[in-house]
Amino acid sequence: MNKKLSTYEKAMQDPEFKKEYKKRYKNFVLSELIIALMTSNEQSIRSLAKECGISASIINKIRTGKQSDLKLSNFINLMDVFGYDLVLEKGDERITLSQELEELPSVKGRSSVVHRRVAVPKHKTHHVRKAAG
Repeated sequence: MNKKLSTYEKAMQDPEFKKEYKKRYKNFVLSELIIALMTSNEQSIRSLAKECGISASIINKIRTGKQSDLKLSNFINLMDVFGYDLVLEKGDERITLSQELEELPSVKGRSSVVHRRVAVPKHKTHHVRKAAG
């Protein structure tokens, strides 16, 4: 006996729908993250913009889910304001991206983000972790 598919399951079988859904969902998640961090820190759009060096209009677009793309440096700046580091993990290797570390020589006038590599136990992995100190 075949299981009857839900409306969601039927829609997700359409490759175009699935692609658009994933794109919009990523924007939604980023929007919710920024809103939650701003709320918990009682931070306005203007004060956040000033502190992280991003225009208030960009921050507003992120909050409303209308920003379809975000530069990595802007994301790192935002997370730094809230006391978070961006951490990439693969197996036992962890790369922490941080602008507080010493900067590498610039390429064409642009400074580079520096990272630290450390080994971590697999059971201690988290997507976003509060920065120490």
